[in-house]
Amino acid sequence: MQIIVMLIFLVVWLLIFWIGSIAFETTGMERAKARFQALSALSGTGFTTREAESVVSHPKRRRIAAWLIFLGNAGIVAFLVLLVLYIRAGITAPPLLHIVVLILTVLVICLFIWLRIIDKISNASSG
Repeated sequence: MQIIVMLIFLVVWLLIFWIGSIAFETTGMERAKARFQALSALSGTGFTTREAESVVSHPKRRRIAAWLIFLGNAGIVAFLVLLVLYIRAGITAPPLLHIVVLILTVLVICLFIWLRIIDKISNASSG
């Protein structure tokens, strides 16, 4: 059960990252910069001066970055609280079915990235 919850956290984090990068793209930012800025805001690291100015000087981008920063910090706190609770309750070895589901999920995510399916989906929704 613990691994499934951690996997759900990872999927939700990736979904927030994806939505944040699409939101930056809708403000006119190019895709590579939008992804970097979404990752920077969500993780709280990585802003460069010129790139940060393009986010801070635009009101919609500033609002998007603020939400990503908030969600990133709230997610880290929630993840750490869950981790502490699981450690206190005792970490048990997951059943074989959970391990198989975890491996299959990671493989599907890797396949989506390798085949650029997520790029195709975001291109279809934005154009």
